[in-house]
Amino acid sequence: MMLYIISAITAAISLSTAFPTYKLPAALPRIMLEDDSCVFPESYLVEHFNIWTPSAGNGNSTIINFQYTDIDTSIQTPCHFNVSSINVGVEGLAPRYACDNTIVEFIWQNNTLRMIEKTCPETSSGFEASGSIQPQVDCFQTPDDLPIGPGTDCFAVQDQINGTFSSLQPTPK
Repeated sequence: MMLYIISAITAAISLSTAFPTYKLPAALPRIMLEDDSCVFPESYLVEHFNIWTPSAGNGNSTIINFQYTDIDTSIQTPCHFNVSSINVGVEGLAPRYACDNTIVEFIWQNNTLRMIEKTCPETSSGFEASGSIQPQVDCFQTPDDLPIGPGTDCFAVQDQINGTFSSLQPTPK
């Protein structure tokens, strides 16, 4: 009996340290809670954030580049948006774009960068963590003679921006 109680306490302690600070949904598959290899994303880092937007009359597309890192899940990937980027999200919702590692997606809307990371992708959980940051940027006008034409080039004031996942929800279908 004493061994059972110690095992239960040890399991409870290890589970409590493995869960993030956001609320876990009731519909979360039990397999995710029992799988030791399933790491719930908690925080992330965006580095070298850069966005270029064309001036009025310039027919080129906006360009976004940054590096994404999640230390907890060991994911590090470049993320890009340009004229060839394809919306990988659900029609009717805000457009999403996959990073080079497609476990990670992002939405750029109203000067807010929403990061989305599939949770426990090896289990096909159907859940994703998300969180947003608003990079503060310094901008300058690009000259007309550049191949991309005139526009505004902006770089994040902070080279590294820490973000926190605030939600874990089923992936929209």
